[in-house]
Amino acid sequence: MDDQKREKYIIALAGLFHDIGKFYQRTNPKKKDIPEEFHPLINKEIYSRIYGYQHALYSHIVLMHELKEGLQSVFSKDEISVIGSGVFHHKPIEELHYLLQKADWVSSSEREKAETEFSVYIDEFKSEIKNLSKNYPRLRSIFEKLNLSDTRKKLGFTHKITPLNLSEDIFPKDLEEDVYIEIMSSGRKIEELLGNYKPQWEAFKKEFNDKLKTSKLKFKEHPEKTFSLIYHILYKYLWCIPASTYDSENYSNHYPDISLFDHSRVLSAVACCFFDYGMAEFQQTSREKFRDEFKNKNVFLHLKADISGIQNFIYNVHTGKGGVAKTLRGRSFYITLLPEVISRYILNELGYPISNLIYSGGGIFEILLANTEETRKKLDEIVEEIEEFFAENFEANLGIAFGVYEYSPVKMMDKYKDVLKQLNENLDNAKKRKFKKFIETGKIAEIINFKSDLIEKKKKCPVCQTYLIEESLEGEKELCELCETFRDIGGHLPKTEKIVFAKERTENFEQDERVICFDSLGVVYLVLKDENIDKIYSDEETIEILNLNDTNLNGKTTGFKFLGNTVPKASRDLTPEETEEEEIIKEGQIAPFTTIAKFSEGDKRIGILRMDVDNLGKLFSEGIKNYSISRVATLSRMLDLFFAGYVNTICKKLSNNTKSDTSVDNLFYILYSGGDDLFIVAPWDKTIELASEINKNFRKYVSFNPDVTVSAGYIQTKPKFPIRVSADLAGEAEKIAKDKGKNRICILGDVLSWEDLEEAKKQAEEIKHLIQDHKLKRSFIYAIHRLKEQFLKKEDKKARMVFPYKEQPDSMFYPYAHYYIARNIEEKKTAKKIAKILLDVENIENLKRLTFLINYVALKIRK
Repeated sequence: MDDQKREKYIIALAGLFHDIGKFYQRTNPKKKDIPEEFHPLINKEIYSRIYGYQHALYSHIVLMHELKEGLQSVFSKDEISVIGSGVFHHKPIEELHYLLQKADWVSSSEREKAETEFSVYIDEFKSEIKNLSKNYPRLRSIFEKLNLSDTRKKLGFTHKITPLNLSEDIFPKDLEEDVYIEIMSSGRKIEELLGNYKPQWEAFKKEFNDKLKTSKLKFKEHPEKTFSLIYHILYKYLWCIPASTYDSENYSNHYPDISLFDHSRVLSAVACCFFDYGMAEFQQTSREKFRDEFKNKNVFLHLKADISGIQNFIYNVHTGKGGVAKTLRGRSFYITLLPEVISRYILNELGYPISNLIYSGGGIFEILLANTEETRKKLDEIVEEIEEFFAENFEANLGIAFGVYEYSPVKMMDKYKDVLKQLNENLDNAKKRKFKKFIETGKIAEIINFKSDLIEKKKKCPVCQTYLIEESLEGEKELCELCETFRDIGGHLPKTEKIVFAKERTENFEQDERVICFDSLGVVYLVLKDENIDKIYSDEETIEILNLNDTNLNGKTTGFKFLGNTVPKASRDLTPEETEEEEIIKEGQIAPFTTIAKFSEGDKRIGILRMDVDNLGKLFSEGIKNYSISRVATLSRMLDLFFAGYVNTICKKLSNNTKSDTSVDNLFYILYSGGDDLFIVAPWDKTIELASEINKNFRKYVSFNPDVTVSAGYIQTKPKFPIRVSADLAGEAEKIAKDKGKNRICILGDVLSWEDLEEAKKQAEEIKHLIQDHKLKRSFIYAIHRLKEQFLKKEDKKARMVFPYKEQPDSMFYPYAHYYIARNIEEKKTAKKIAKILLDVENIENLKRLTFLINYVALKIRK
């Protein structure tokens, strides 16, 4: 790494630590606990003259005292001095101070004077809750103020102060119901419910110092790993700390929905761009002068990339060679890695740290760069190299498009909404010109000619039916190189504990089947539990070692990565007789769909669930009222935290509550979950339960905001039905749910609101139990089906996935329904229950979920 790149990393660290004193300040440190050398500075006249604000003084104390041991173990004295420059961003006297000051202005542009808002159900609680919030300032939920309609939204959701983990601790708490009423009714302490700054600080301080001291890293030798480690420790502890609440010096409030972590990482990215653009450019002494000079200077080059063809690529599996479930998992994981590898390659080639990766998820990533001639030229070369990688490896089944937009710091501050709008337009235009540079150079013709020469000598891979293989290959070896890679990945993923990102492969990456090579773009290595990775950890080519879904940073790791990776693993060897597969499924391997289906009640089928957030584009473009880069970054990260992280927790909890057989450790197969959407396979009935649980949890996670909802598509199939067809059908069902008004699920022939699904499922379970208890004839459910077809169906309308109901049933429906009930049900209590479902004239909507009810019961009672 060259000296300029190291200097940029140090400046990025100065940005990450610039406001760390805010965290320490809220612990109310006692003077006696602070070294005497700082005592003279703890005086408003003195600290305001030197630092500007008290929290800036505390930031200095933190770096020079609280975190001293950790910093000194990996950084030189001069490097620590540069990192400490960020604390002077309010009272700059040096070039770097001024640069960081401007970065702070740009990244905190959302901080208008704003009173913290509340709304309560019980008015007499309002003043007490307002005082509670003032006395115990906490981070407010980024979701509570998103607004697309006039629907009343409850305000007053705060995050508990706790280290980041995948438990319900990441959910915001309602200050009225979850805190105030809980305190009044149970006598629990506020700190127990909302957490406490002091213990959080002590845990952060200890982990920071201990981890850096034992890391055996030196920044000069391992800058990427050192930066990654510090970045993730800060993420773990600062995610729930508000960046700004009450500005005591200016006697004004700031709405505290931006975390200190998100503010700091954005400032860090901006500071790197300013440094690359030219430090001397940012020495202005006032905001007005800065705005005037940079109104039309396009300092930033914002890059957004979108990988296309993902869905078709993942589900393009035609045969079971190597195991369909295993191959699918490998494909999905590979696709998840692609944007991570490519974005890191771009950052490393241009000399930027991971803090400049503003967002990565769902096949999309955004990077903030300096708009210099050198960067633009180098970026063109990188894009051409990436396009070549896609063309050579995927034959256009996967593509990537890059949108770029140049803009000024003033535009970032005042019109960031316009920035994203233009960036997205540029990306859309770029999608129409995919592989443009590659085509213009003529390299595409070389590849086509080379592939054409091979056709006569080779055959198509039977699994993907896309790539060529030798004609002599047979049996399990009859796979193309990519499909073999996916099979190997899928086989090792259930036991994978960490993933390693490296620039190149070296001799330290020994296990071939666990090395995922992306040509010149980089290498990913899968680390199994208890594997010794000392050599990999110290390898110069290694840039990050990340735990999967585990924020515990013990051992050889530099951070963590949230990934939807829950799969059903065999708890013992499963024989072909048990699985209906050709091979033994070894203990710890992914169980096939045939095994998953056997955990269904009734018909042994699997359910396919696809789900995503409604109106996502509008939420980002119109839902955020006080627009800023930090607010957008916070919202993106929090959505991905739920889908890539917490969905795993939901699956595990539900599986533990419903699974009785011990042949597998889990019932849910997350094929993909991240960004704002998911695709999950499970026993057909458990998939329905999972859909409800995800929706319930999501509603709570987004502060019950009625404008932030999810829609879903569900189908059920036989376990060996082609997954690529199932994926399309589930996607079609999801689209129908959205077309019918969103915040719905298309399921078993009906489109239901989430509330209707709960009610319909409850009714269906009642009918199922009546049949099982012999209080209702099995044939009755099929009689109701005939009634539905005869009297409720709109004959002139055809629907592929849903039953076309008439607005009102034919008049003969009710007499026939009375007749069927009287003929088939002797017990009056049972007859009354069925009549309530079928004959409630005042609630016609009940009849419009009959298709779901009939199909659900029929599947449940099938032997």
